[in-house]
Amino acid sequence: MRKEKYDNINLLKFIATICVILIHVVSGDLYKYGTVSNSDWNIANAINSISRICVPVFLMVSGALLLSKDESIEDFFKKRFLRIIPKFLLFSIFYYLIDVYYLHHQVHNFIVSLLQGEVFYHLWYVYMILGIYLLAPFLRKIIHNIEDKYVWYFLIVWFFFMSLIPFIEFVTKLNLKIYNPLGQYIGYFILGYYLLNTRKIKQIPLIVFNLIFALLTVVLSYYYTKKSGKLVDYFYNYHSITVFFQSITIYLIVIGTNLTNILEKATKLDKIIKEGSRLSFDIYLIHPIILLLLEQNIKLRMNYSFYIIISFTITVITSYIIAKLIEFLLNKRRKKLWL
Repeated sequence: MRKEKYDNINLLKFIATICVILIHVVSGDLYKYGTVSNSDWNIANAINSISRICVPVFLMVSGALLLSKDESIEDFFKKRFLRIIPKFLLFSIFYYLIDVYYLHHQVHNFIVSLLQGEVFYHLWYVYMILGIYLLAPFLRKIIHNIEDKYVWYFLIVWFFFMSLIPFIEFVTKLNLKIYNPLGQYIGYFILGYYLLNTRKIKQIPLIVFNLIFALLTVVLSYYYTKKSGKLVDYFYNYHSITVFFQSITIYLIVIGTNLTNILEKATKLDKIIKEGSRLSFDIYLIHPIILLLLEQNIKLRMNYSFYIIISFTITVITSYIIAKLIEFLLNKRRKKLWL
């Protein structure tokens, strides 16, 4: 991957991290349709709809980075799994204790919860990405040794099963007995690599399409929710046809932008983006506990729009500070081990 593309990748990771936090700030209120005010629900719906690009973008970025590399299987697993699994296990224990002793949910077996992916709501992503990482060396070998047309064929078939068929089923209410032979998220992973290396597409049409599909997610989620009297979250799905095109267009917009000259002049912004990108995994693990504390202590005391701004800002800053502290402590421990 060309060196200048790392600025674009960093910005995509930064945007995706921000979007994850925004989703978790407002998602609980979406299920309260009819009990919260219409204006509050519409704000939550708009923020959530626009932010659904987060997981697809994270996956496309991972594919762009990992499928571009040339490294042994041993090095691949050493770099990724040794970085992810210890933190994942520590935070799983932490959130288990929060769930049982702070939220006072029923005591359950930690090992069973860990194996079933039920420790805390946001940790599902780690299970999913680890599964894709297991296949990554195999996928890299295939992709680098077959013609592009076969990979595009795979991606079209994947889109057919993961986005188009569910959309047809949702609209027509038909239950099509078509077996999906492909992984749910692996297409985004491969797509990220191929879109990184595609020829540059004009930005204006991409921006227009992105806005159209984002607006469709907002409007269609509102329409079907109002029609049924309760939340209909189909269009929030990471494979919905609107989120699919939202994610691809934002990815292409950022990848196709020449950020090097911009960031050379805006050094503070460059530093913020790089730091946010580098610490994105830690921030992802940390942010739910900050949101939980804020929701239980300040949410009912202020205007909803103001709460979103305050909650989001405090969560981002606090998660970043804790992530930096964890990094500092880990680096200090590593230095001691080498002494």
